[in-house]
Amino acid sequence: MYELFILGELKDSPMHGYLLHQILSQTLGPLRQVSWGTLYSVIARLEEEGLIRQIPQLGESSRGKPRKVYQITAAGDVEFYRLVRRPFEHNQETEDLFRIKLSKFHHLSHDMQLEILRQYKVFLEVEAGGLEAHAEHVRKASSISEAERPHILNVLDYELTICEAKLAWVDTCIGRTDS
Repeated sequence: MYELFILGELKDSPMHGYLLHQILSQTLGPLRQVSWGTLYSVIARLEEEGLIRQIPQLGESSRGKPRKVYQITAAGDVEFYRLVRRPFEHNQETEDLFRIKLSKFHHLSHDMQLEILRQYKVFLEVEAGGLEAHAEHVRKASSISEAERPHILNVLDYELTICEAKLAWVDTCIGRTDS
């Protein structure tokens, strides 16, 4: 996921790690912070693999050290498109990965944008189905007390409402992109 973000950002322009970190934090939102160690280890690996490279840069950071500025290589450009085409896995990172792919739509063809939106829609439909099935299980489970059951169902209703709002949003985007 971070590889895709870094490569996509460097497609726009060369930049240093601090700026990459700032943009990633803005993309993922204020409650989802990425550690510096995670980001810099991904940068180091991308550089080792020849997907990005350091370029000479004038100026210093606020600490007086020269900033390391990176740019994407031709191999990195190929890898960016390979990563963006990879279908979503249905796991905890899917939402963040969708945000990153969505933020890079300006690099993607119309057809690729539609494909990503459709993949995300499938993810949301699976999530909604899972929430509905879980709610049905909670309604029938004898191990859940009658005092607790309505509160658990309320949580599931909350999650399902958010999922349905996302589905409505993605349908609107598909409609706009499809026309």
